Amino acid sequence: MGGAPFASRTFFGQIRYTPSALFRGDFDQADGSIAVLHHDVSGTLVIALPPRGRLNLAVSRDWHRYRIRDTGVIDGLLDEAYSIQFAAVYMGRLTDEWGLFALASVGSSYEQGASRSDGQAEAATVLFQYQWTDNLQAGLGGFVSSRMDESYLIIPGATINWDITDRWNFRTMRGLHLSYAFDPQRHWRIALNNEYISRYFRLREDGPGAGGVFRSRGIVSTLALLYQPNPGIMMGAEVGYSPWRNIRVRDRDDQTVFESRVRDSLSAAFTASITF
Repeated sequence: MGGAPFASRTFFGQIRYTPSALFRGDFDQADGSIAVLHHDVSGTLVIALPPRGRLNLAVSRDWHRYRIRDTGVIDGLLDEAYSIQFAAVYMGRLTDEWGLFALASVGSSYEQGASRSDGQAEAATVLFQYQWTDNLQAGLGGFVSSRMDESYLIIPGATINWDITDRWNFRTMRGLHLSYAFDPQRHWRIALNNEYISRYFRLREDGPGAGGVFRSRGIVSTLALLYQPNPGIMMGAEVGYSPWRNIRVRDRDDQTVFESRVRDSLSAAFTASITF
C-alpha cells in the first residue's frame, strides 16, 4: 500500500470508497430472484515500526441493500443492512529471509432493526513468509474466524507473491490474482481475480428471518482495469461473473427458512482511493 514516497514516512493514511452491484440473478432451487448494492468506505493509518515493520490500523463501514423478490418466503429481507469492522495488521521482517504477517479484526454485520452485538464476529490470520528470491515470496500459516451460526472456522493456508517479470505479477492472498502493467511506471494495470466470498448478517426479530442468520457464499471472477497516475491516487473499475453462489437463511432456532443456489450472475464495481 502506497508507493516509494510513502514507504519512507513514519506514518501515512488512506481513504477508499467502493460501490458495487450484483445484478439480478434467479434462484435455482426456488422461485424468485436477488440483486445487491454495496457501498464500502474504509480508512487506514499506516505506522512504521522500526527496525523493519509497520502497523496498519483500519476501519471500514459498509452499507448493503438486497433486493430479494418473488420468493414468497423472504421477500424484503435485508433491504437495509450494515457492516462495520476494525482491524490491526502487522507486517515486518524477522530476518533477511523470513517475514511475519499478522491480522486481528472484530466487526459486526446486521440487518436494520437487529442487535449489533448479535452480529459480532472476530477473525485472525498469521502467516510466516519466506523470501526465496528477489521476485518470489511464499507464506504458510492459518486463518481462524468466529461465525454467527456455527463454531469457529479454522483454515490452514499458503500464499505466493511472484513478480514473474517487470510487468506480470501473480499472488494468492485472498484468492488468485494475476495482473499485468501496461507501462514501466505501472500507471495502467489489468488484473484477473478469482475469489471465494462469504457474508453473514444477523437478522431482525420481526422480519422473515426471525432473528436468525443470512449467509451468502460464492465464487467470483473479475476483470479489473486500474489507473494510478501517482502513488497517492488510484482508481479502478471491474466487471465480474459468479459461476456459483449459495443463499441460506436460518432462524434463531437454527431451522432453515430458505436455501437456494443463484444462477449465473454478473457484477460491477468501481474503486477510488487517496493516500496522504
